[in-house]
Amino acid sequence: LADVKNEISILMEGPYGSVGVDVTSERYKMVMLFSGGIGVTPMQALCNQIMYEHSSGLRTMKKLSFIWIERDPNVMQKVDVVRRETINKS
Repeated sequence: LADVKNEISILMEGPYGSVGVDVTSERYKMVMLFSGGIGVTPMQALCNQIMYEHSSGLRTMKKLSFIWIERDPNVMQKVDVVRRETINKS
């Protein structure tokens, strides 16, 4: 498997100051959200909204990934995950 090289093309946009991509449309079936530090707040809200829309049948998602980078490991240990769901359907 180490010799097999699979390449895929991805579209990455931003950041542009505020969320500038139309994430409320049905255009994107796979979404990857990145945030750093205190930028987690708006991205977490967006992630929760997308998960709510998917679970309510308002939106079809194939995969939703949320990546949060934090410099201070102590902050990560204090995070209380209230809701955790996975959207990963092949």
